[in-house]
Amino acid sequence: YKSENLSYRDLDHNSSQLACLLRDSGIMSGERVGIYLDKSPEAIVAIFGVLKTGSCYVPLDPIAPTQRLTAIVNDCRLKWLITSESKLAVTLTLAAHIKSLKRVVVLDADRPDANVEPTGIAVFFRDDLHHVKISEFGTPQQSNQRDLAYILYTSGSTGLPKGVMISHGAACAFVDWAQKKFQIESTDVLSAHAPLHFDLSIFDIFVAVASGATICLIPTGWSTFPRTIADFIVKNGITTWYSVPTALIQLLIHGGLEERHFPDLKRILFAGEVFPSKYLAQLMDLLPDVDFFNLYGPTETNVITCHHVQEPPSADEDVPIGALCEGVAGFVVSEAGTLASRAETGELYVKGPSVMDGYWGDDQKTSEVFTENPFDPQDKSLVYKTGDLVHRDEKGVLIY
Repeated sequence: YKSENLSYRDLDHNSSQLACLLRDSGIMSGERVGIYLDKSPEAIVAIFGVLKTGSCYVPLDPIAPTQRLTAIVNDCRLKWLITSESKLAVTLTLAAHIKSLKRVVVLDADRPDANVEPTGIAVFFRDDLHHVKISEFGTPQQSNQRDLAYILYTSGSTGLPKGVMISHGAACAFVDWAQKKFQIESTDVLSAHAPLHFDLSIFDIFVAVASGATICLIPTGWSTFPRTIADFIVKNGITTWYSVPTALIQLLIHGGLEERHFPDLKRILFAGEVFPSKYLAQLMDLLPDVDFFNLYGPTETNVITCHHVQEPPSADEDVPIGALCEGVAGFVVSEAGTLASRAETGELYVKGPSVMDGYWGDDQKTSEVFTENPFDPQDKSLVYKTGDLVHRDEKGVLIY
């Protein structure tokens, strides 16, 4: 692992280079661009380069089997793919079998002496980026609220990839809420633990950039080395940690936290799965000066509830997912289809500015998860059925 620094000036310059190359090569506003890269500075450059063209980025799991990659590239009908030298062989194999794929950009290597371009495929390299004229780029393509910003692929119950379409408006609604809620400032240092195809990465990247803060990318392979990650937190002065609970449990059990001091750490956010109370309590006891927040929301909604855990929970206590975020409306629907009473379990329905547009290329699946408000005939806006069961405690707080 090598340490690299990328300033905001460099990010702006490098992403504009990429945007120029994409534009000069014929990209159209609204096209979808696959990003097949390890979590790296190049991947962040790729994301902003794509967005500057008014296009939509589609992050691919860098360790996914070829069969899954093929399914996603085919489903999304990707014409463009941004990758690295280490993944070029797999990329060219995909290009040889997928008719839609016509353009490949390799960000971290110069053009080799031997021709590597399959018939009908244009491959661009780092030296091609250096030849573009940024002075002719002008201003980035302006996107409106309804334009797609990114598509994140998740697996449904059948195991088939589902492309969750998130607009600029939905992404910005979440980022604006998160920046305000957690008071992220330019002096903050955010960890980037989640892979780029996972929705937690949206907080890591865009809340940091919106605040002028620093993002520290944690290499994917480090997840199995909790002590290394603990050292990483201290060395880089991480102020804001965001991950699934599993990563925090590994850090608690194997990270040697009792031997370390974390003077910069202000807040720990967790989401994506239930955090067992006994482990959360132990972690809170070890880090008494840190604020803990439980965030909840399917990929389809961004984050829609938040709970500030102020005291270590008892072992038999459920950690609430909290109250609905500002701007989000919702209700709990019983099995009978009525509004659930306070202690009654039911499915959580929500609507709000951060909810997805639907599933890419699957109107049927989209129609299955959206419905008109069943309790207000005058309300014609669509409501998303999360599929998750919740109830409210005596204080009205949501329990998953």
